[in-house]
Amino acid sequence: MIKCIRNHGFSMKFENGYTVRILFSKHNSCDRFSDKDRAGIFEDAETKEVESPTAEVIVIDNKGNVIPFENQSSLMYQSPKEITDILFRASIAKIPSDMHNFDLSNIQKEDEWS
Repeated sequence: MIKCIRNHGFSMKFENGYTVRILFSKHNSCDRFSDKDRAGIFEDAETKEVESPTAEVIVIDNKGNVIPFENQSSLMYQSPKEITDILFRASIAKIPSDMHNFDLSNIQKEDEWS
């Protein structure tokens, strides 16, 4: 199931019950974040496209619990490559510990691509 989150991003729910939210509004921890424009949470018109080189990612397990990463409830400033890796891992998770013990150290940063 893919769901649009009103110009803030989207979520994907996999057959195993895990959901990944990918958020890239001006109010998320991504390259669009703006302290000076925190009023008007829905500033972008519904028909206007929004984009960002990075996004904030939240993973929710099959029981509805947000899975923490490095003591944070979300992963901030994630590149498309990093997001792809997170989506893959969430899609194959069988038990919560598959994601709770998620090791980010082996995710290759986009600037390390060769």
